[in-house]
Amino acid sequence: MALSVCRLAVDKATGEKSIIAGKNVTIVDTVSLDGLKKGTKYQLKGWEMVKSENAELLIDGKPVENDLTFTAKDSKMEVQIAFTFNASALAGKELVTFEELYDVTNPDEPVKVAEHKDIEDDGQKVTIKERVIDIHTKACDKATGDKMILASKDITIVDTVALAGLEKDTKYQLKGWEMVRSENVELLIDGKPVENDLTFTAEDSEMEMQLFFTFNASKLAGKELVTFEELYDVTNPDEPVKVAEHKDIENDRQTVTITERIITMHTNAADKATGENTIDAGKEVSIVDTVSLDGIKKGVKYQLKGWEMVKSENAELIINGKRVENDLTFTATDSTMEIQIAFTFNASELAGKELVTFEELYDVTNPDKPIKVAEHKEIEDKGQTVTITGKPDEPTTPESDTPTGKGNPPKTGDTTNLALLFLLLILSAAGLVFTAYRKYRSMKASHN
Repeated sequence: MALSVCRLAVDKATGEKSIIAGKNVTIVDTVSLDGLKKGTKYQLKGWEMVKSENAELLIDGKPVENDLTFTAKDSKMEVQIAFTFNASALAGKELVTFEELYDVTNPDEPVKVAEHKDIEDDGQKVTIKERVIDIHTKACDKATGDKMILASKDITIVDTVALAGLEKDTKYQLKGWEMVRSENVELLIDGKPVENDLTFTAEDSEMEMQLFFTFNASKLAGKELVTFEELYDVTNPDEPVKVAEHKDIENDRQTVTITERIITMHTNAADKATGENTIDAGKEVSIVDTVSLDGIKKGVKYQLKGWEMVKSENAELIINGKRVENDLTFTATDSTMEIQIAFTFNASELAGKELVTFEELYDVTNPDKPIKVAEHKEIEDKGQTVTITGKPDEPTTPESDTPTGKGNPPKTGDTTNLALLFLLLILSAAGLVFTAYRKYRSMKASHN
């Protein structure tokens, strides 16, 4: 009986003649048999050969082989036999499947009835290709999604990594770290690299992962940072194998720029009672300073300090030997806020003075080391200026209970008593003149 064998070896997963190197690949060998004897029990044996060496393929010291026992249902049949093995170290190798067919009617004395062992047969050959894992990344600010990040003590760069060519069900570790682009060196904060890693098991050949890098960038304004990545196969955690990397210092998609945090302050000082920019001189006046802040960092603790200045002297306002000042500590609830700070003092001797409010803003996350982050000190700023108007308060002299003479002095404007007194004086004088005249006439008559 003549028996012919025709066969085709391919990747079980794709049906292709090339297989990507991996720890768990399967070659399926489809064998067409002609000349079988119906009802006879056969056994098909197969194994993999390394074409370049014309030698059996050994993995961990063992041949990659399989067999299939079947009973012929017809003289012609097509059967399949599969070979599953670790091909992760076989990239570039060409493998050829060899087969032998045995009649096992008597299992104790199997009889070989056909074979197919041709090292040059392309139909029996598959090629193991190197597994190429592609990495495409994009780094940006986690909070905003922008490529520009404001310098701060607590920023987070998120690195979105698209991976293609992974081996399904394989355990990987993605490692990343930040680089300073201008120097092409690792970014060190307090002497330590800014780095992170993520371990995962591939659910598919293509996946998207994210790495986060949180660090103090308060002193990095103007720097460009580039994220580098390496991917490791950690099936054996004691012997991780690097399978891909993405380390391009010129890659703009991997780059973020740290920009200086600029906090702007806009203020308006006014009389707390009236809202006006003029205040009447008094023993207790209050200036309220409304401060608009823009560019502060949400969640950060700040302290606003303010004090009054005398515009004409460009000097601090001193009352009773102390400067007129106040401060307010708050935690930013947004990047833009409006707060008020008040100054209460004795302005009774300040009539005609123009007072200007100065401010400084401090980051007091570490209260032992406050950091000045903004200030507004402009002696010519009208928005910060109030004018003290009116005369200074004069002390009131209390009335004395000590009498200044006998009786009560006449009241101012009492003309009735004065006129009567004057009339009596005239009448008295006239009486005296008349009496003297009569006496003179009497004396003259007697002489005659």
